[in-house]
Amino acid sequence: MQSTVFREYDIRGIVGTQLCVDRMYQLGQAIAYYLNGQKNPPKTMVIGIDGRVHSPLIAQELTRALVDSGLQVTYFDLCTSPVISWSVYSGRYDAGCMITASHNPPDYNGIKIFHDRKALSGTSIKTIGALFEQAVVPTNSQTGAYIVHDGVQDYVAWFVEQFNGLRGTEWNMVIDCANAVGGVVLPRIIDALELTGITLLYPEVDSVNAHHQADPTVEENIQALRTAVLEKNARLGIGLDGDADRMAVITDCGTHLRGDELLAIFIHALKDTLTKPVIIDIKCSQALVELLQLWSIPYIVTPTGSSYIRAAMREHESQLAGELSCHFFFADRSYGFDDGIYAAFRLLEIMHSTKSTLEDLHALYPRKYSTPELRVECPEDKKSLVIEHLKDQLQKMPQVEIMTLDGVRATIPGAWGIVRASNTQAMLGMRFEGDTPEKLIFIKKIFAGLLSGHVDISILV
Repeated sequence: MQSTVFREYDIRGIVGTQLCVDRMYQLGQAIAYYLNGQKNPPKTMVIGIDGRVHSPLIAQELTRALVDSGLQVTYFDLCTSPVISWSVYSGRYDAGCMITASHNPPDYNGIKIFHDRKALSGTSIKTIGALFEQAVVPTNSQTGAYIVHDGVQDYVAWFVEQFNGLRGTEWNMVIDCANAVGGVVLPRIIDALELTGITLLYPEVDSVNAHHQADPTVEENIQALRTAVLEKNARLGIGLDGDADRMAVITDCGTHLRGDELLAIFIHALKDTLTKPVIIDIKCSQALVELLQLWSIPYIVTPTGSSYIRAAMREHESQLAGELSCHFFFADRSYGFDDGIYAAFRLLEIMHSTKSTLEDLHALYPRKYSTPELRVECPEDKKSLVIEHLKDQLQKMPQVEIMTLDGVRATIPGAWGIVRASNTQAMLGMRFEGDTPEKLIFIKKIFAGLLSGHVDISILV
């Protein structure tokens, strides 16, 4: 099993070459060994899986190791990552593992680990990787236990309490489940809240024959959703990602709202109750920053990645956070983890209480000319070299301000651009923005010239 699977905030790779199912028992032992050495070693562990064909076998081997290590393991079967997050963050279970590779192609799989009301990341994941290589065996006086439980039912019961004000409402809307596990949870919420007028696209869990990749932030993946919204004259469309910890939105006019635009809507709705800084990631638009300054709301900029967001939220006791990638974190009424379905229903609450359309809500956003996040392939061992090259060259240019919080972000008068290493794939992520179309073209040309010969720059020209 390759060491590259131990990433920044999960364990993830291509099954069979990078992530080996026949080593999952050994990995489970490493996870148990690590958790047993923590300040609050767990006694109970919950495990859920997404719809990938290898998820059940991975869960089976992990469970066997965890039970042999003395843990009481409760198996939820198919569920969303937020179901596992909620189960641990709420204190119902001491720890949890979600078998998923989120929006990655079906040949990928992975494990998200939760303990002590937070998600493991960074050095914790690397330490588990080192323990795995050492083939550690946890010491325990007795074998644990294995229980099968409908954890989705518990989550739905809590969810319904949160959104009881929407009970019985009628919605002309479309939700794209992308043949992923959102289709397991969402129908139960809709039924429990007695909601009507909601059309579900691709609710059947099928990772092999999925209609499209389960990443609603990518334009080509929301074409079916946009078409359905326009054909039905729907009020909005919502797209969920592979494990439903993210959601993206299509307005009634077919506009694809980005994460920072949605975050602005959430901030505006809560601005009179926010008493702590809002956390945003480094890829967010300058338009969002201008709104935060206009509303006199303090904010903190973090590197991209849910682990950084959550750490900043804990440090600053923040009530709200979000990323361009459509991870949203609410800690005013929830527990501060990312949940696409929960975020979608917070949006429905805003629309319901204000009697506004999404286009109305979006109208407050200052006009900028920006790209979505662009991605280009770059081998893992070359990502940092390309970033360093960019940094060195940009520092030599006049009127360029450099930020190296995450990759390299360069600001010039009226425009900015960022290139950073993806934490989940062998790719570089990029975004560019200008106050005018000409400024956008100019900043893209600067980066294209510097990246030429290092990566494919066709996406920039």
